[in-house]
Amino acid sequence: KFDGVDDWLQTASVDFSGTDKIFLASALRKLSDASTGIVVELTTNSSNFAGTFMLAAPSANGVNKFRFTSKGTGPADAITTASMYSAPYSAIVACSGDIGGAAASLRVNGAVAAASSAAQGTGNFTNAVLCIGRRGDATTAFNGRLYSLVIRGAATPDATIAKVESYLNQKARIY
Repeated sequence: KFDGVDDWLQTASVDFSGTDKIFLASALRKLSDASTGIVVELTTNSSNFAGTFMLAAPSANGVNKFRFTSKGTGPADAITTASMYSAPYSAIVACSGDIGGAAASLRVNGAVAAASSAAQGTGNFTNAVLCIGRRGDATTAFNGRLYSLVIRGAATPDATIAKVESYLNQKARIY
């Protein structure tokens, strides 16, 4: 459980430098929409580095949306447009990023909720710390619960994404 103030986790460097594709899935419950909350981010601040990804819930202060950013030398943001995600809200959120393929997508509870085909520049994801529950520069703390987190540095077929979502939902019983 993350309190939205000072709770967070940080790993040692995780090496995603061999791929330009990423898949992540989480079972979470966001408890507030008051302030932007970083659920997971590769590097201490994805705005400042190339080869990063980030999942935020909510996407911005006072907004009840989810946001996934996949970034080579430039970012692509998949931001939900629906207003149905007001806190408190539980979800299985699955995200895919492809730097070379100019694709970023975000699924909520088994359905595509946002996608972007914005160019992400070039390069692969980086070898950096993974911050969970807050940005590594001590800002944008997530207020909620994170029940599960799966990250895979490879292209992930739709059938596998559906299986991961189903597995996380069996464990968290969200939908």
